Amino acid sequence: EKRDTLGGAIEKRDTLGGAIDKRDTDLETGDAKWPANVKLRDYSTPRAHATVKGLLTNASPMTPLDDHARSTSHLRDPNGPVHFVWSLVGLSLLLIDLTLTPFALAWELPFEGSLQVYSIVSLSFWTLDIAFTFVTGYYKDGVLITGCFQIARRYARAFVLDAAVVTCDWFSLAILLGAADADGGSGFRLLRFTKIGRLLRVALLLRAVRILGIVEGIVERVLVERVRVLFAMSSLAVVLAWVNHAIACLWFFLSHTGASGAERNWTDMFDSSSTVTEQYVSAFHWTIAQVTLGSNDIVCTNHIERIFNIVCLIVGLVVASTIVSMFSATMVELQMENKEKNHKLRMLRRYLRENDVSHGLTVAVQQQVSERIRERRILVESQVAAMQLLSSSLRAELRFEVAKHSLLGHALFVQLSTLAAPWCLEFCQCGFEMPTLSAQDNLFFSNGESKATYVLMKGSVSYTVEVHMAGGGGGPLLEPASCVQEGEWLAEATLWVEWVHVGSAVAVSACQVLQISPTDFHSSTLGFPDIHQIACEYGRQYHRRITAAGTPSASFPTDLVVPSTDWEDMVLSMDLQAQCIISNAAVERLEVGRSTRRATTTERSAHAALRDEICVGKSILVLNSQGVPERIASVVVIHIQSDCGAMFVQVGKYEQGLTTPTCEFPGLKRESCELIGDAFMRLKSTKLSPLADSIQVLRSERQTATKRSKQHKVNTKYLRSIFYCTLLDDFEAPTCTALMPFERDPTMSSKLSVPGFESQLEAGEVETTATMALLGDFATRLVYFFPYSEKGAFYAWLSNEEFELLSSPAGESILATWMRSLGKPP
Repeated sequence: EKRDTLGGAIEKRDTLGGAIDKRDTDLETGDAKWPANVKLRDYSTPRAHATVKGLLTNASPMTPLDDHARSTSHLRDPNGPVHFVWSLVGLSLLLIDLTLTPFALAWELPFEGSLQVYSIVSLSFWTLDIAFTFVTGYYKDGVLITGCFQIARRYARAFVLDAAVVTCDWFSLAILLGAADADGGSGFRLLRFTKIGRLLRVALLLRAVRILGIVEGIVERVLVERVRVLFAMSSLAVVLAWVNHAIACLWFFLSHTGASGAERNWTDMFDSSSTVTEQYVSAFHWTIAQVTLGSNDIVCTNHIERIFNIVCLIVGLVVASTIVSMFSATMVELQMENKEKNHKLRMLRRYLRENDVSHGLTVAVQQQVSERIRERRILVESQVAAMQLLSSSLRAELRFEVAKHSLLGHALFVQLSTLAAPWCLEFCQCGFEMPTLSAQDNLFFSNGESKATYVLMKGSVSYTVEVHMAGGGGGPLLEPASCVQEGEWLAEATLWVEWVHVGSAVAVSACQVLQISPTDFHSSTLGFPDIHQIACEYGRQYHRRITAAGTPSASFPTDLVVPSTDWEDMVLSMDLQAQCIISNAAVERLEVGRSTRRATTTERSAHAALRDEICVGKSILVLNSQGVPERIASVVVIHIQSDCGAMFVQVGKYEQGLTTPTCEFPGLKRESCELIGDAFMRLKSTKLSPLADSIQVLRSERQTATKRSKQHKVNTKYLRSIFYCTLLDDFEAPTCTALMPFERDPTMSSKLSVPGFESQLEAGEVETTATMALLGDFATRLVYFFPYSEKGAFYAWLSNEEFELLSSPAGESILATWMRSLGKPP
């Protein structure tokens, strides 16, 4: 006999479910006893490696599971969505101000209509922005500062400039609104002078730096290299156009307003019929000619204009040479990149030619290399030189942030990170790597020794189980390929046992994996006793399930799936000490959630009683993959069905001289530290001992249901493991039938009439003859009695319709009358 993946001793069968000889079913792994001979890893002695004990004292007290633990609210987080939207609005208004203000100053646009509405809206926004700035945090050495005093002290210097600009704006707006009846003399000159204050907004371009950085980051993630170059060139052209716009407005302003003091100006070329558009285009054309050192038909008419022209020519010389150099550098960079790619392809072709590689293989090799050169590979940590400038604690925290969605998809790592946040820093410092794969790259091969556990972070991977059957010249059995989705784990067994891959994994597309070293993982737990104990106990339970694998109810373990390794099952089979550590951590999380709201006295008492039950092993509480506390309870049920479709059902329990009617399948609750298979064997040897040698397992099924426990005031997850079985042989057991006669109702012909059932007919609960046909003649039905431990149970063969009737509220009185008629058990 060999234990199955659920821990029960059942006859060994192959993965296809057929019973065959043990010598012909073993995998080709170098030993005829696989997987029973898989060894548990020994991590009692730590491996020498660089630790980060020093960084733990300076580590942030942040709880890794709390995404918002580092900021009090979105309004105070400079990277929050509210602040991001607010900054985008500010950037838009800033660009409009920088474009509209020079034009309005130069051409003296009337302050009315849409311009007046926009000025009021813009000024109101910038006034509110000052207050908003004082409630926005900032980063200092990688740490978010949210203290009000620190924020106020940091922004005090910028406040002077902001306040000066806003005050000037409000002063200008008040004059414009109050001087509607003023003439165009000196009063209007004063208004124009106050508008100059709006030009101070140029100094606030620094506000846009962070938003531009975010936009640049988005461009880096979304656009490919060539498109990014085109985007950079387009951005440069837009900036150049805005600079020329500002100079053109200033050029027109100097001449049209008489700022030069000369009698003649270049604007004398326009007559009264000239439009604003014609004037602006002429000024913009002149500016472009100065910056690009081109020609133009506009001639300076006074010394102020000539001085301004000279300055523009000098600036144009610098700008033109700068633009040419920037474009040249960009093009040279692209050419160097193409040169490197072409050099690689040229050397590859030379290598293939010198080694006389066949034409078909040459084409395939060149095609794959060409595609991989063109593809945009995922950036890995080793390619980011700036990462070396980070402190050890901040770097570990960054690595955790990158990998947490993959790690915390596993309930074990949720539990470990909850027990000790510093352990996350220790583990993230050296416990894993994040390599990348291109399409068609092999992650691992079948029958190779596994060195690491993998979690798919990005992309997709195809996994194929390859089972080599020993003996008889059998070839490999290839199961259909499985598509591994993001967040799934591959070769998790490597963390706990000395694992050999039973399949191969190939990247379908460009992907990135989280590669966890088993030695580094266990070394990181040595400084944390509770975490080390849970990890070792989890590994022992994982090893038990691997060595007990290979039955029709649970197939052989693979790199992708090891049956019966759900988090709840693993915790239920752990020792009491590990269960207490896990449960107490969940209770603490429950109490933290309770402290954030007003808990009732009943709820506090229920949680205190729950903690007492945990200490004695009567209750188990775990954190699920979402970090929510749940109480777990598990039962094992045997569903026996005959060839004719009848089901073997427990119809009553006998204890202390009393018979209690119960219509349910034979089952029992799992004990602490007990595997499902062991509970199955205990159920057979106790409640179903007369059938123990005749039961044959066909398949197993897991059913789960979550309900709110009224007693413990917490969600309880019920795990119901059902074994579908059949009987190979007849069995012998004490039997009994009804001792007192059932009354017959003439209107029901030969159907059974049960005392009290007539009232149900009168009440309309059972109204059809079809329902009456489901009753059967229970008076003569053969009932079996199985004694165990000074107790016993009554069993009978029932059809599906009879089972549904007796287990429903309508059949309670029928079942009770039937059980009373049986009397004492034989």
